[in-house]
Amino acid sequence: MNKKIIFTCVVLVMLVLITTACKLPAAGSPPPVTTQVPEVPTATTGVAAELTNTSVPPTPVVVTVTSAPPTPVPPTPVLATPVPPTPTPLPQAIRIQFAAGGTSAVINGEMEAEQTLYYVLGASATQTMSVKVTSPNSDVYLGVFGADSQVFLTNSTQDTLWSGTLPTTQDYFISLTASNGKTNYSLTVDIPPLQTIPTPNITPVAGTFDPVVTYGNPTFDDPMTGGEYQRLDQPGLRAAPKYQLH
Repeated sequence: MNKKIIFTCVVLVMLVLITTACKLPAAGSPPPVTTQVPEVPTATTGVAAELTNTSVPPTPVVVTVTSAPPTPVPPTPVLATPVPPTPTPLPQAIRIQFAAGGTSAVINGEMEAEQTLYYVLGASATQTMSVKVTSPNSDVYLGVFGADSQVFLTNSTQDTLWSGTLPTTQDYFISLTASNGKTNYSLTVDIPPLQTIPTPNITPVAGTFDPVVTYGNPTFDDPMTGGEYQRLDQPGLRAAPKYQLH
């Protein structure tokens, strides 16, 4: 019995030595690479086991954001500042002066071909102005316009006579334009004075008019029918009318 136990122990020792000899590296060769085997935790090792995440990943939810269109904001109106029109520059003109107490003037002169001359005079609203130009060949043409640039007659119409009522009190310009040749001219301007209505000289009478006080009591009553009228100063007396109705 003891021999079997001893024999068994010897066999075990020899196996251990053989096993250990196999694990030793050979002389001159690099040591074997030890592969680290991860320790699998168990309930008996006391190391908390790492849970494997086996849950199904959530399905991504695509949220479509629909943005509301912006509320249109009406544009702020831009108030344009009115620009006053640029007045037309007035030409250099010769001023016409009537003689004291006069209402007309006559100017004589000479013009070159296609030359334009300007005359100016002041007049009041509602006055009537008449302008006439004469020349040997009737080839000098009139133009009439106000200082406010209102045109009454242009020389393109080739007129030699103009008359009209003036709208405002201001200066009025007269242009003379010659045609193809050198010529003489005679300009006549006539502006009659304004007609003034005389103010009646009436002296008002204060108080209420009483015909009885002024003329006395009436002497007859006329029915205005063409028949007889009744005398009031003599009751019962009638008299024939002084006129007959037709």
